[in-house]
Amino acid sequence: MTAFDDLLALMPPAGGARFDWGSVERELGFALPGDYKQLIDAYGRGLFRDDVGVWAPVPPERGIVVMGSHLRDEFGQILDTMTGDEEWRLPDGSIQPVTIERGDPPPVFGWGGASGGQYGYWHTSDPDPDKWPVVFTDLRGEWDYHPGGLVAYLYALLSGEWQSTVIDLPDQQPPSFTPIPHDGT
Repeated sequence: MTAFDDLLALMPPAGGARFDWGSVERELGFALPGDYKQLIDAYGRGLFRDDVGVWAPVPPERGIVVMGSHLRDEFGQILDTMTGDEEWRLPDGSIQPVTIERGDPPPVFGWGGASGGQYGYWHTSDPDPDKWPVVFTDLRGEWDYHPGGLVAYLYALLSGEWQSTVIDLPDQQPPSFTPIPHDGT
């Protein structure tokens, strides 16, 4: 089974949305990971466990194109303030120094966030978007890093396999997804 199959078994979607991914990717100027497109096609725009949001292409002013680019641009400023003491936690619980290359633009692209000021990024460290690891951080010293991609990270987080120090999702709350209509209401 894939991480996507695991997520579907853990939390069946209520309904998704279909997007013209070719058009979205042309606007971005690069391809998006396949697991992200599967996720949005299956679940649509909304919140996992009423907190972790993953952006869809709509609404345009708050979608992946605008918000992901905005987070990428802000990340360049964050890199300038990093001390070198930052560490990220991997799925096996090990800790490693944060290693994100400097560049213009920085090699990250935002995919979502949470209500406590946490942000999710792809570490665009490979030409193949299906090999992009996921970073989830509060930008104050806590960093999750999952080399398996977005859906593998969400499954680990929602299933309780991942004990994140970035976000506290209550153990007693079952996995859930709350759709947000495209008009934001």
